[in-house]
Amino acid sequence: MLPGSIQITGESLSGAEVRDICAGLRDGGVRLLAVRGCQLSDRDYFRVCRGVAEARGLAQLNLNLGVVSGLSRTRQLADALQANRSLQTLL
Repeated sequence: MLPGSIQITGESLSGAEVRDICAGLRDGGVRLLAVRGCQLSDRDYFRVCRGVAEARGLAQLNLNLGVVSGLSRTRQLADALQANRSLQTLL
């Protein structure tokens, strides 16, 4: 069973962890995703954004404390948010 929420703060996320997060988003098991102050490669950040775009059950997304750093990441997030219809809270 997938968790209802994933909350990670201040860690460097591996590719395997990002794959698990994205799988949970795609499967609809994650209602809250909080990745605060974490280090993600640009590739992994793109994968998370793609997962957010495909998520049908995600209600709250928290990417603060420097996760969305730079114009490219802001654009990727904007594209993901445009495709997502379930999100209610964004931090």
